[in-house]
Amino acid sequence: MLEAVKYYEIDWANEFHQESIYRGSPTPKLDLAWDRLWRQNDINVPLSKLSSLNRSADANWKLTPAQYGGGAEANVEVFHQLHCLNMIRQYTYLDSYEVPPKGFRGSLEMSRTHVDHCIETLRIHLMCAGDVTPVLLRLDDSKPLGAEADFLTHHKCRRFDKLTEWMEMHALPAEER
Repeated sequence: MLEAVKYYEIDWANEFHQESIYRGSPTPKLDLAWDRLWRQNDINVPLSKLSSLNRSADANWKLTPAQYGGGAEANVEVFHQLHCLNMIRQYTYLDSYEVPPKGFRGSLEMSRTHVDHCIETLRIHLMCAGDVTPVLLRLDDSKPLGAEADFLTHHKCRRFDKLTEWMEMHALPAEER
């Protein structure tokens, strides 16, 4: 997958009231946009590569069919993290849904456990990645603290479109899952 990693520089458009297809109360269009971010078919990881993931090929991994490589079946962490962020988003808007989203149709305890897992996943990732980009403060006497954060920060990002293209090219067929 590393061959899919390409970079670009951008100033994030992330002010408090910035419009985005991913913000706001749930709508079919917004939910579809979120689903398209994270729903990817699994991939084959050759057993010979498991040691680079600090894993043993001897473990009881779910294996892909031989015609797809016969390795360990896996997804990629960024898509798990986006799934988790979506779960938290849905949880904050749960009362806006006529029918609870799929991940919330079980018990309240299980839903909370799933959301807690997602919060922990994102906490671990944020602390691991540790973005050190300065968020500058702009003086503004009209603001309660006399200044406001400039969330239009400059970043060097991985090209998400290249990651999803790679996933689509290497994905196991949905019926094989």
